[in-house]
Amino acid sequence: MYCPKCGKEIPDNSKYCGVCGAKIEQIDSEKNVKNEENKIDINIKNKSILKHCLPIVGVLVIAIIIIIGVKNLFLKSSDKNAYVYLSNGTYELVTNLNKDQSFEIASSKSDDIGEYLLAFSPDGKYIYYYTKYDSTSGTGSLCRAEYGRLREDSKKNEQYIEIVATKVFLGFKIVDDGTVIYEKNNNALYCFDGKDSIQIAENIDYFWTDGMEKVVYETSDDFGNRIAYGVKLSDLENPIMLASDYTVFYTPDDFENMMYIKTEEDDTESMYVVGFEKDAEKIAKGARFLAEIEGRKYFLSENEKKVNLYDFVEDNYREADASISEPDKDNFSIPKYRYGQLYSEDNLEDYDEIYTTCSQKMYFYSRPIADKEQDNCKEFAMKYQQMENEDGYLLVTEEIKREIQEMAAEDGQGYDGEWHEFCFYREQIGTTLDYEAYNAAYEQWNEAQNRINLRQELQSEENDVSVKTLYCLDNGTLNKVDENVLSTEGLWNTFMYNTPEQITEKVKIEDIATIQDVEKLFEINKAAENIVMLLDGATCVMSSSAAEAYATATNDGYAMLGVTDKEVYLDEIDGTLSLEIKGTLSMANITDGVIGEFVMISDDANFMNVDKDTAYYTSNYYQNGDVSYCDLYSCISGTSTVLARDIIPYSANVYKDNTILAYTNSSETDQGYELSVIDPKGEATVIDDKVEKYIRTGESEVLYISDGNLYFYNGNESKFLDRNVEWIWSKDAMEIAYTLDHYSIPY
Repeated sequence: MYCPKCGKEIPDNSKYCGVCGAKIEQIDSEKNVKNEENKIDINIKNKSILKHCLPIVGVLVIAIIIIIGVKNLFLKSSDKNAYVYLSNGTYELVTNLNKDQSFEIASSKSDDIGEYLLAFSPDGKYIYYYTKYDSTSGTGSLCRAEYGRLREDSKKNEQYIEIVATKVFLGFKIVDDGTVIYEKNNNALYCFDGKDSIQIAENIDYFWTDGMEKVVYETSDDFGNRIAYGVKLSDLENPIMLASDYTVFYTPDDFENMMYIKTEEDDTESMYVVGFEKDAEKIAKGARFLAEIEGRKYFLSENEKKVNLYDFVEDNYREADASISEPDKDNFSIPKYRYGQLYSEDNLEDYDEIYTTCSQKMYFYSRPIADKEQDNCKEFAMKYQQMENEDGYLLVTEEIKREIQEMAAEDGQGYDGEWHEFCFYREQIGTTLDYEAYNAAYEQWNEAQNRINLRQELQSEENDVSVKTLYCLDNGTLNKVDENVLSTEGLWNTFMYNTPEQITEKVKIEDIATIQDVEKLFEINKAAENIVMLLDGATCVMSSSAAEAYATATNDGYAMLGVTDKEVYLDEIDGTLSLEIKGTLSMANITDGVIGEFVMISDDANFMNVDKDTAYYTSNYYQNGDVSYCDLYSCISGTSTVLARDIIPYSANVYKDNTILAYTNSSETDQGYELSVIDPKGEATVIDDKVEKYIRTGESEVLYISDGNLYFYNGNESKFLDRNVEWIWSKDAMEIAYTLDHYSIPY
């Protein structure tokens, strides 16, 4: 059989079309109704116009009234919240949670579920959703339902449901006027205006929209060069080339001030800004994007300023090195001697000097004195061996002479001059190089040469370090923040940087192996009085005490700085991360552009988030079975307030009205959690257990899934809606200020 709606062949007796998701029985019935209506119309035409003019006028008036009434009903319905849930593979619509009523939209037939499968149009008129979504290909059929016209068990519902396109990638966008922008699996970009799908471009890689009428898409030419185009939905025939052959095109939020990086012919990377009404303009050379803070975009750019590395070197050798010349070996020549044994008959007066030895072989003993076992020989060797010259001999003094004579008398045979045999004469037989002295002098000269070469390298302009300019692009206006930036480092929600003025220490030249040892000085030193960028675009500096505290915390473990408009928070965690984290949270006020001394807020804290005026942290972690619990706090100007106690740190939501929805207990079956609503005073009310997903739909209303069933909590009690529910969506929901999820916890 064939689908009467889309015409595609489907299996016999099908209740749903596998292509468009339409319900077959309803369509067939609808056709019969239409046929009957056509018969009635034909019969009316065959009647006399004059005879029936008054009744016809009356019918028309009634019809108009009905149409107006129905139209008002639809409009009123569209103004209210609406909800969709996925049950047994079918999308179900609910327009009134207080009524036990839902409308079947279509079969999903998708192999995956998630938030991305369905969205409401901004005008509150349509629901866009996927059917037959295939996670392998990442595509499905994109469908649309005019949900304000849907009625329970109505045979006319199918006419308000249609397939927009098949094989559509996830990530379609709906702009303010209801136009849908989507990408098909052939990488072609389309827009659907409510009636027709129009191709915008082909072979795209990415696309963005401002949510109103502007679309930017990225494609590539045959050589792989990236090209970005912009087009208005009102003028699809005239796309604008925004950029080409660039390196990075940053995700735009201001479509009149889009930024991209392009590599120039000299291999430098330049920053450009372009818009639909603004030609591409180079705003910086040698650029690097830093951060976006409160809508302001910060980036670095090279400028003509440089710093010389030698200015940051302590050099106490410069004059001495200049006076050291390469040693000449001739200046290190020393006499070379030969030692001869004396005999008893030798006349000692024939020699200017005579020597003896402890370590060299001698005639008297036929071996060195030090090897003799006699006590007198041992004493002599111990006394004089360390006095021997480099040849192993020592000059005979009167004292040594007497001791030699005594040993000869004790060990000899008593003939005249016997003690002479303990002695040696010395005669020069040439010269040799004093290697020790020469090597020492050469080493000294070589070290001086290395310092001279290093000094020249440090002083060379070729090795000067470029100082960068910090820019801020704020609503199309380019502001120069600082033109003396050396390095930057990211913080929790902003960044810090240093300038040459923050480099107060120097490195000794004798401790330098390469110029990189000096360049390390320019990296962020957490102990220095660095400059911190604030949320409002102003800057402040770390005081010496604040810098010392930050450096100490970093050295002891992990530390991070978070910034509000008026305070800086220091989160310090020791090196042992676990489920029961016990870190230290401190705060310092910003006064006259200076971050003051940190004062401890809690010694049992885990920093979670920070915004313009509030810091959030958890404390009092404890374990019950496999589940961790904690308390959630806010801190404003140093004053902490407990927001919730004994919550599970998974998907807790803090709303704009300071109400909190959080899981407060684990299910015994490991299916979901106990869900509680916590008012601004910290009072908790349990809604239900086994909760897997929830949406806060009103001040006191929550739509949630528990144990696979869908419930509605009205502030007092929960009402059962349906079984076997997998996911829920809401047209409108209460605005969340901050989400505490398990990804925030550093374990």
